[in-house]
Amino acid sequence: MQLLLRRRSGDGQGETLDHELSGKTLRLGASARADFQLPGLQKEVRVSAGRNAILRLSCRTAALQRDGALVKTTTLAPGEAVDAGGYRFRAFAAPTGFDAGLEITGDANYISVLTAEVQRGIRPWSTRRFSWLAAGLILALFLILPFLAIDNPAVARFTSLPGIPDDRHWSSGELSSVHRAAGVAEDCSACHQKPFEMVRDGVCTDCHQRIREHADVHEFAGLDLPGERCAGCHREHNEPARLVRQDNPLCTDCHASPDAWRDVSDTELLAVHAFSADGHPEFRLSRWVPDGDGAAHGWRLQRTRAAPATLTDESQLKFNHEVHLDRDKVQTPNSREALACASCHVPKDSGEHFEPVRMDTHCRDCHSLNFDPFDPQVELPHGNTRAAFEALEAHFIREFTDPELRAERSVQKPRRLPGKRMGEASCEGSGLDCGLREAASEARYQFAETGCVTCHEVSDTGADTPIDRWFVHPVKLTVDWYSQSRFSHQSHLNLAGRSGDAICLDCHAADTSQKATDVLMPAKDNCLGCHDANRQSVAVDCVGCHQFHRPEGTPSVEVRDL
Repeated sequence: MQLLLRRRSGDGQGETLDHELSGKTLRLGASARADFQLPGLQKEVRVSAGRNAILRLSCRTAALQRDGALVKTTTLAPGEAVDAGGYRFRAFAAPTGFDAGLEITGDANYISVLTAEVQRGIRPWSTRRFSWLAAGLILALFLILPFLAIDNPAVARFTSLPGIPDDRHWSSGELSSVHRAAGVAEDCSACHQKPFEMVRDGVCTDCHQRIREHADVHEFAGLDLPGERCAGCHREHNEPARLVRQDNPLCTDCHASPDAWRDVSDTELLAVHAFSADGHPEFRLSRWVPDGDGAAHGWRLQRTRAAPATLTDESQLKFNHEVHLDRDKVQTPNSREALACASCHVPKDSGEHFEPVRMDTHCRDCHSLNFDPFDPQVELPHGNTRAAFEALEAHFIREFTDPELRAERSVQKPRRLPGKRMGEASCEGSGLDCGLREAASEARYQFAETGCVTCHEVSDTGADTPIDRWFVHPVKLTVDWYSQSRFSHQSHLNLAGRSGDAICLDCHAADTSQKATDVLMPAKDNCLGCHDANRQSVAVDCVGCHQFHRPEGTPSVEVRDL
């Protein structure tokens, strides 16, 4: 049985912690053998699963109170409850992955327990009397004395002596490593500023000033996001130490039923129960698309929930992955080896994204920007159309106006360069006219036949002058296709029995892509192959892919209790 046990402190209005328990029969109580501790519960309650999410609760004696009667055994359907020893046990419908859910509220009735003990009678110098005496001594040394030291310097100096108890004994566990810092680890009052009061959120934001809420609290005002205490999720002094919650109910408690708070915001949100074929919606891709013809008004980020194969990459770049990964067609200039994915796509240190692909770094070795076989060392500037036109005119005017260069050009027999236009060796007319004509011819070749137009979208405006006639569309590559999620390429590049391009091509079908408009991103089905929650494969929690404190959230320091 997989049981989701939800413990609410107080009368059900306090904080909530979810626990995952598994076993055929689970014991709840105060004994050392209990699977879940309920302090003060004298009669152990055993829980087992029935059919259709029905729970069976039992005690060895009639200690379960149901409808005013005490019984040994009872069954609970979702929504039904039973009382025992000051605690209330209520069954609820558990999310996907659990057989049943059980919520526990209340606390043990210690007054009744102590009264029953007193009524049994206490013999002089009995074991029980020694127990009460020891309890009183512990209370004086470990509670009253440290409490007096809080506001009394003399008592504080006394408790600082070796072997004398102080308020450090109040701690229920070690601090997490990130909080073992100077000014925190040695001073309890750095966080616990008032005795016996919960730590305020303002104490957290004093240090964590850049942390943000889960969402814009003004847009989702009806959810009262700042009403959830920081310590409700980030619990200190707990063993085992885990400062960040990673259980799925952190997210699915709200996102399993987004219709319940649909009136709060018109944001498109679909129900999420678990990462499975029917428990998680299709991924939503983010891509930069041009705003207006030729990105005349810039670029806008468009998010679309659709299969990647149905979308197009509108970066306005021309590129054929299939050709570049074909060893028979493309090799590196020096080693003559085939290109690999890693030849252009280099992971950043974070392991999540990649360094930008740039012309000078990744393309220029093969795609030289030289243009004049008579002077192959001269290259066009990249990324600036006007500068390229000016460079063409300046070069050819100099070639034909300088007598020595013009004479040398007329007798030179240069080697024809692949993919390059063979310019005029001589020209009739003034050097200025010849230079402008040759520049115009080269511009037409670059922007209409081969050259710039090989990789870029180029429009012919029909203008008279070359500098106004050709318009090269700007390029903007999408670097974060799933902007609302996190993904570690580093961990996925170390799969057993796989290496190199084989791992990349498992998710990105680049070896069959002939157009730059192909969106080579994996869909949900690709991830489910390893991480399907229903198949008990490689587990992945919600926070394994999604941030809780999101960048678009309101800064917590502005809305939390200061």
